[in-house]
Amino acid sequence: MSLGKSNPGHINYRDSKLTRILKPSLSGNARMAVICCISPSDKYREETKSTLQFASRAKLVKTNATSNEMIEDESDVVAKLRLENVRAKKEIREKEQQLMEMAARLGDIPTTEMVGSSSLLELQSQLTNANGLVASLERQVDELSSQKNDALDWIEELFSKVELKENKIKEILEERNQNESTNEYA
Repeated sequence: MSLGKSNPGHINYRDSKLTRILKPSLSGNARMAVICCISPSDKYREETKSTLQFASRAKLVKTNATSNEMIEDESDVVAKLRLENVRAKKEIREKEQQLMEMAARLGDIPTTEMVGSSSLLELQSQLTNANGLVASLERQVDELSSQKNDALDWIEELFSKVELKENKIKEILEERNQNESTNEYA
């Protein structure tokens, strides 16, 4: 991101009004739109000139907006993790059954001691880890959904503001054209 001047060196714009206004857009993957309002009145000539200079400088700011794309849909990730969780539970039940059968064949080892074996503990640990991962991913999905909804609301609000400004500019231009045509006939 740089101000589009012929000098490719460092441009110090840290303390400028433009930087403070554009700070959220300059720091991330964002597209920005700047709308400047000016007055046709001679009374506000200096302010209009300053606004136009600001607009020309703002137009030169370049950002590299890229979209953040998820490789997989959040619901697919959650579904896969739930399926993995079900498989792990099934595997634990199968291992417990195998241990019980082996204990019954041996006869001299009590079944309750087999349940506490290291392989069963390891599988239970894996299941706990998988459950924690599922919960973490579900929280991330909820957070991403919330962020997406906030961004969509913000975009909709911006579009409505732009539309209002465009309508206002059209009205001003029509009024100005009517005034000029009235002045020509007078």
